[in-house]
Amino acid sequence: MTMEPLWRVTYALPTEPRVIGIVRAATGIAAVDQIDRQENKLGRGPIIREATDVERVHEAVE
Repeated sequence: MTMEPLWRVTYALPTEPRVIGIVRAATGIAAVDQIDRQENKLGRGPIIREATDVERVHEAVE
């Protein structure tokens, strides 16, 4: 069984990027969708998709 990769979603602010969340998802778009749902559920959404950066987080295997 393979696990989905980890993705870090951040707001790409010019002064300082802010991490919105780190989630497991099949793709970067799916990661943004998942973060958006979480933020909406917490009453902080919707996120501004045009202002987000998504990068895959590489995990160390021990």
